[in-house]
This record gives sequence, structure tokens and C-alpha cells, in this order.
Amino acid sequence: MDERQALREFRADVPAPDASARERARAELLAVVEPSRRRRLTRGRAAALVVAATTLAVALALVPGWWFGGDQRDDALAGLPSGPILHAILEVPVQDLAASSERAHVVNIDLATGRTEPVTARTELWYDARLRRLREVDTVNGVTVFEALETRYGSVDSLGAHDTEPATIYSGLGAFFEGYKRALRDKSVKVIGTEVVAGRRVRWLRFPPRPGRYADDVAVDAKTAKPLLIRHVCSGCVSATTYRIVALEGLREGAVRFPRPVRRGLHQIGRTKSVVENVSLRQATAALGEGTLWPGRVVGALRLTTIQLSRVAVRLAPPGSSRARTVRRTGLTFYYGGRLNRWGHMRFPPGEPYVTVAEATAAGVWFNGFHFDVFGGCAVGASRFGLPPVGEALMSWTGLGPYVLQLRARGRYLEVDSSSLALALAAARSLRPIQ
Repeated sequence: MDERQALREFRADVPAPDASARERARAELLAVVEPSRRRRLTRGRAAALVVAATTLAVALALVPGWWFGGDQRDDALAGLPSGPILHAILEVPVQDLAASSERAHVVNIDLATGRTEPVTARTELWYDARLRRLREVDTVNGVTVFEALETRYGSVDSLGAHDTEPATIYSGLGAFFEGYKRALRDKSVKVIGTEVVAGRRVRWLRFPPRPGRYADDVAVDAKTAKPLLIRHVCSGCVSATTYRIVALEGLREGAVRFPRPVRRGLHQIGRTKSVVENVSLRQATAALGEGTLWPGRVVGALRLTTIQLSRVAVRLAPPGSSRARTVRRTGLTFYYGGRLNRWGHMRFPPGEPYVTVAEATAAGVWFNGFHFDVFGGCAVGASRFGLPPVGEALMSWTGLGPYVLQLRARGRYLEVDSSSLALALAAARSLRPIQ
């Protein structure tokens, strides 16, 4: 049983005011988790919506004083924020969402100190219950990667998907909220333990499902009762992902806009046309202009083997369109270690150390060792993750390597690929203009 399936089963069992409300809630959430083919809702987006619904339902019920006594609990329930606009922000390290998190890794790394920080995925939602509108904005490393707007007349997203089916999640949320309120009243929510998280003592509260189903644990500040974390627990789940609740509040009407999402991303039409040649240092400088960066003739114990100049042309079109424009890029790849074969192609014998440094003045087209895209007007690296500030790099690796650093420096985009982290950092720290 995977986590999403368990979550669906749990939602089916959330107590509601009556049987018909529970069935409507179940049907409406399933419509989001398992949409029709025309809606083309991605697994990632479906999971985000379900987690957001869970967090809204659980955390809105967590207010100061509910576990102390009947009168205080009733006062707390009476003070639940009712909107009219509900606003939620959830954050989680993308590493925690990886299916093979023990092998695949991605972090931001400070090039000077080597200190790493997790790459964060954020989902922000605004829900207007009266007008049945839901706006979602997903970002990774600060770059917007997905937007959606759902209304009673249909939905549209930033990837170009749209339909005319009425939104179905909104009335169901009301039933879930009522179910959690009842759980508080009948004391089925339990305090399962305390611990210190980031210097704050928290109480873990469990909202139990029926036997054999799915449970939600929510961490609240022991002093303020502010909801801080939510995690999903089931015996058959691969892992329990913990989401940080950054914000959960009711906003006044008119304080939030529900704009139509802007289409993002481009897709390639036809094949890539590429011309690659080995060039001298002077030719490399002439190709990319003054300020071309390189790590020098030696990285660690590896000497420069060759420099390849790539001239690439592709035709790119927006989502859902075949109207393409031709995009051309020129890039350089510096190779350290390995050897050239008789046809002028680079070869790296298995197990031997190596470094490649690929460079271009703009993102959007791939060539040897260079994998930067443009998404929503922003340059993005691996898996469309946003790039960190200058002085840091987006670092990804699998198992014991290779290591890939993607960074910006002096108006250039650079990708360092190496057999070891030490060599990758040595190359990135040595970057300087060709003299």
C-alpha cells in the first residue's frame, strides 16, 4: 500500500455530520486524487492537494486550550477561523519526497564553506468556500513550477491543461472540518508524546482512523498550541513524510486574488541540431566572449584534456501548442581526465577520476554536460529546481556519484560534473576568467 492510497482510504472514514455528507466528501476528494483523463492532474499535484486538504482539516482544529477542559475546548472550537478565505502554506525538503531518497540526493551547497541546505518544495493554497475557488502555487527552491485555478466552472493550470468540469473538492472540505471538530469534542484525538523540534517543545497529537486505516500525527507547540508539523503514518507506507506547516489562517474577502495561471515551460518540437568541435583556448574565448570562465589547466591532479565548442539549435513551443520558435545556443565544455579517441570524442574509462565544466551565457538548451532549462522565465537546474544565489550551487548525486554542481557566476551558467565531490568543489572554487 502506498502513502497516497492509504490517505484515500483514511479520508473515506473521516466522521462527518451524516452518511450522505461523508459519501459526498469521499467522492469529491477522489475526483481530485483520481481525475478524469481530460484533467491530466499529475501525481505530484494530486498528492499536494490531498496533503493540503489534510493539513487544513487537522490544523484548523488545533487551537490553544482544547485539551484542558470542556469549557475551554468549547471556547476554542467557537474561535476556529472561518475565513472567508482559507490560506495554507506547506513546506517539505524535496529529498523527503524522493522515491529512492537513500540513493538520489539534491541540496544547495555553499561553495566557500561546503555547508549544505535542503532544497525546499512549497505548496501554497487559497480556498474561497463561498465562491468555490481554489488557487494553488507550487515552488521549488523559490522558483514557481506549477500553478492551478479551480472553480465551479472548471480548472486550468500552468502546464496548459484545462477542462470544463466543475470543481468538486470544496464542499467536501466542509465535511472534513466538521469531522475533525467532532473528533475534538469526543476526545478521540490523543496526545501520543512530546519532543523538542528545532528548540521548541511540541506535543504530537494523533487523529486516529478506524482500525487498520491511516493516521495523521500533528505536532503543536506545547506553549502556544500552534500547529507546526504534520506527518502521515501507516504500517504499509514506504515512509512517513513530515510537512512543515508554515502558515494556516483565515483571510478577509478581497485580500486574495484568484488570477488565471500563466502557462510555463516549453517543449521541444523535432530533433536537436548540434555541431561539436574541439577548439583551442583562444577559440573558446572568442566563442563566448570576454569573461569566459574556466578552472585553469589543472583541477586536482587532472590536466585539461580538451575543450569542446557546441553550437545547438532546437525548436521550442509552449504547452499545448505546436507553434515553435528556433532557439540557438553556443556553449563550451572543458574536459579534465579521460582521453580523446581517434574520432575526437571524449572517453572516460570506468573507475578513473574526471571533471567536466560546461558553460553558456544563457539557459534553455542542452549540450554536452550542460542541462539548464528556462521555466516561467527563470533559469532552472536539475528537475526544474530553482538555482540558489551566486556563491552557492545546486548539487545532485546518486549513490557514490557522480556529483553535479549547477551554478551562476559572473553572468554565466555553469555545470560541473565529477567523479568525486572534492574534485567538483575544487573546479567550482577555481573558476576564473580566461586570461
